Amino acid sequence: MLLCTKIIKLPWDNAPAAKGKAAAAKGKAKAEVDNGLADSLASIIQVVLLEAGGSIAKKNLMTKLFSNDAIKGMDQKSKQAALKMAVDDAYVSGREEWTVADGVLTIASGD
Repeated sequence: MLLCTKIIKLPWDNAPAAKGKAAAAKGKAKAEVDNGLADSLASIIQVVLLEAGGSIAKKNLMTKLFSNDAIKGMDQKSKQAALKMAVDDAYVSGREEWTVADGVLTIASGD
């Protein structure tokens, strides 16, 4: 036989809503950091492209990024975020610094 001796939380209590507001505020601060990280990652990818002769297969990009000194020098949280961003198709195809065609990133010409 089970007997309830203490009610910790009722389903209609508003405690989770307050936590949600704090999480939303934290998400906004994180979004601001991501813009700076996105620009830093774009610069790193440009260096990788230049070192590879101006183009690289998208599937080989992560290998080059893992061995890049700038990525290695990042703190763990930034490194994880940058590498996650680098595999995001929306990020990779949405930048003006390079073009993506047939799975190959090519540095944009300065025309």
